[in-house]
Amino acid sequence: MQPELFAPYSAQGAIDTWTLMKIINDPASSASLLQGHYDSWITEDDFRQIKAAGLNTIRLPVPHYMFGDAAGVALKTTSGEPYIGSGLEIPYVDKALRWAKQYGLDVTFDMHTAPYSQNGFDNSGRQGPVGFKNEGGNPADNVNRLIFALTESVKRWVNDPSYGGVIKSIGVLNEPQMWNGNLTRTWMVSQVHKPAYKAIMGNITSNAPIIPSITFHDGFDQPLSDWDSSYTTAQGYTAGTTSLDTHRYQAWAPQVDYTWDQHISYTCGLSSELSNANRVRPTFVGEFSLATRCTNCSYATMSDNINAQNNATQNLFMRRFWEAQQVTYEKSAGWIMWSWKTASRGDWSYKDAMAQGWIPSNLDDYAFARDSNGCPTNNLRKAVTFATTSYPQTNSTGNSTITNTATITGTNTAALPSTTTSTTTFVVTPTTTTTQAPPAPTTTTAAPPASTPTTAVTAPNGYRISWTIQGKRSSYAASTGFISRSTLGQTWLGGSQANTCAANCERVKGCAMAELIRFNGGKEGAAVCALYKTYQQQSTVTYTTGPNGSGAVVTSYAIRRNAGAVKKRQNLWDEIIGQVVDALIPLIPSTGKRIDQNAYPFLKKTTFNFGPYSH
Repeated sequence: MQPELFAPYSAQGAIDTWTLMKIINDPASSASLLQGHYDSWITEDDFRQIKAAGLNTIRLPVPHYMFGDAAGVALKTTSGEPYIGSGLEIPYVDKALRWAKQYGLDVTFDMHTAPYSQNGFDNSGRQGPVGFKNEGGNPADNVNRLIFALTESVKRWVNDPSYGGVIKSIGVLNEPQMWNGNLTRTWMVSQVHKPAYKAIMGNITSNAPIIPSITFHDGFDQPLSDWDSSYTTAQGYTAGTTSLDTHRYQAWAPQVDYTWDQHISYTCGLSSELSNANRVRPTFVGEFSLATRCTNCSYATMSDNINAQNNATQNLFMRRFWEAQQVTYEKSAGWIMWSWKTASRGDWSYKDAMAQGWIPSNLDDYAFARDSNGCPTNNLRKAVTFATTSYPQTNSTGNSTITNTATITGTNTAALPSTTTSTTTFVVTPTTTTTQAPPAPTTTTAAPPASTPTTAVTAPNGYRISWTIQGKRSSYAASTGFISRSTLGQTWLGGSQANTCAANCERVKGCAMAELIRFNGGKEGAAVCALYKTYQQQSTVTYTTGPNGSGAVVTSYAIRRNAGAVKKRQNLWDEIIGQVVDALIPLIPSTGKRIDQNAYPFLKKTTFNFGPYSH
């Protein structure tokens, strides 16, 4: 959402709230930094603008640690988590709910984090390991801490009539990792969802102006029909008290490889799944975006992002993509875009996408004709205007020509020049945001990227590398790690093998090199070089060198983990056995080039993404 918050600490490995707090390592300094962010990032004026945009709901993500522990002791003392846990966020939630009441906005109150992370995403507070079920001692303690946060929230904000009953739904836990077996669906439903439901309902008093719907996220366990037999009266749930949240992104595998028409077709194809699920219980699309590429997704400016995606053809695609998602997701109980605003990504920012013209200021105003199923076709039914439009031709400086405004008319958009899309991703810390929907609102985090290609080919002093973990569905997790060329190859790989691979790498010029973590002795050298050779066959990737470096083209990569003190191999292996590849961090989302997974059999379910260091 706001990369600048982490920028001063990025070289030390700050990639999420967990690492940021550990690096600062001073509650007073941490509180000062976070207060500055909370005071300025989402203000009353955002709520006013949200209402003026015709939206009716905000989704408010909150952290589990804001109430401390049940015993009232700071989390750092009792759990080993580095969060402040002193209630710093509570007055900001107070303000957000009062602003929602003032501007007539409903709120989906979403518990976005869990002890030790429920999904390994940066927006869970901790990127990488998924420790909700197995870290910190007895797993039941972590569940109890989550439930404590939920019930304290109910007591403070649901039961207090002065908030006017603005909280219409309570999300028990955002995106629990049910797609690769870390947190199984059976465990989540029986050990987390049901006790949380009972605790929340049991703490709502007669003072509450409204009983919120209790919302469960599908954990990317789809199709939604898989959930039809869950949360029934026979299982102890009161009829009409539950709802289902599903998140639908198209910026990662497999949709990342779709053509624009395939994105539209895929989106419209979700209609029956959503409408059928909504007949079973209220079901809403609680997150989505306009992003179609998660490649180089870190730390670009908003203008860089929009100007990379605003040629005449792509402007029209973005508008059509918006209309397809809106009409489809309204077959459910509603929709919430991630997010209201970001510091760096137009395709993740409702506010900036609306200013550009990708989203209409009047949500009933659609530009494209609809087919018999209601899906937007390629045919314009009216003229559309975009704030900026660039064209494929370049000026004398080699940059795309930008016009301040452009109006496009015509019936068929297929003849317009085409171009490629840019990247996308998300980054950290809970805050507020919004977007329209019946039972739910918007808020949160997105952020990121895009470096500018140049013809220079120089070896960097520092760079970032990432991989994205895949289970049943593609993971949206990513993480960061700074790698210094001077430390290349000595500890994990061994000097001789590292030097050989590095020499091969140098022959192609501009190759960024590092080591693959070793799991089994004797295989690491072959694995690194296999990755290197496989990637060399792919098209080039653009990245930015150094914290403030210029762009360069890289033709090959291998990988190294840089996570502080080096551990003995056996100790690392013991850690990874329980977490599969979750311990392979820190790293970041990047260019999306796929590496041969056969090069390292243990990581069979992993897609490697190699790319830019672009803070």
